[in-house]
Amino acid sequence: MLLKNVFIIDIDKYMISNVKILSNSCSFILKDKNNISELKVYSYFKNGELYWVNVYINKGPLILRSKVKSIKDFKGYIFEFIKRYKEFFNVSSKFYDNIAKAISKIKALNYKQIVVEDNVLVEVYTSDLGVCIYCRLIVNNATTLRLFGLWLPAPSKLPVTNGMWTSIGFYDKYRFTRIADAKITFTRQEAIDKTIKLMKEYFSKHPEELCGKSLEGLVKNVETKLVYAGRGEDTLYPLWQVWIYFKETLPNGVYGYSTSIWADTGELRTSNVLGLYHKANTPTHQYNPLMIPSILALITALVIIYLLTTRKRAYGSS
Repeated sequence: MLLKNVFIIDIDKYMISNVKILSNSCSFILKDKNNISELKVYSYFKNGELYWVNVYINKGPLILRSKVKSIKDFKGYIFEFIKRYKEFFNVSSKFYDNIAKAISKIKALNYKQIVVEDNVLVEVYTSDLGVCIYCRLIVNNATTLRLFGLWLPAPSKLPVTNGMWTSIGFYDKYRFTRIADAKITFTRQEAIDKTIKLMKEYFSKHPEELCGKSLEGLVKNVETKLVYAGRGEDTLYPLWQVWIYFKETLPNGVYGYSTSIWADTGELRTSNVLGLYHKANTPTHQYNPLMIPSILALITALVIIYLLTTRKRAYGSS
């Protein structure tokens, strides 16, 4: 069974209700027969495969098979999950192995940590409520968007929910994402020059935004970053991100200008004024990036769906 020794659910103790099935999604509620615990499950499928799931648990304890209360237990929990996940989906990519290796380097759960293992960058964020793990791929010395994410309550909080809704689980976009074979033909300096040109054009049309200040005298520094972002169906391309910061924040809240420009074509993706209160302008050409769902979950849900599917097949064949 997937995630053996990590999660266990006695499906006979739950009643299924509020089942909603659409072309690419499914949701339902599992409520135990004693009306003590209730699990809300939301799942999304892509090309017939499970893409992500949210599981929300209310009342009662979390259905953990073992308590995670130390960094050693936490790492063991992650290692077991990665192992079972690979077995369940029959994946052998080094991406997942490198995630586990990166996690093994963590000595303690601090507020924020970044660990790199080979071509995988792992970010770990810890709060009073939970631990978030986000994983990116490193391509040509640039990082992709978050392709793999895992969330679970902080070790000190397990296994109590205090009557509040709690989400547990993970998502995996790595299996559905392709890195485009695109060469970087538009240089960093060209991206900076184009951003400066666009910024000048913008403020020449909106001089009131400068509040009487000189644009040349306002510029403090320029920051750039090369990343891989979505353009087309789950395909990532190189992208320059450029930020120009001012020496001061203007009375109307404007403190700089930013763009994102495709590094393989030089085409503008976004162009925005940076401001505390300012509504950013919308570019003519804009693509939707590969979005990462907030607090996605799959750990518990995969078990639930797996058990439900197995049970259904068993009854169907009897």
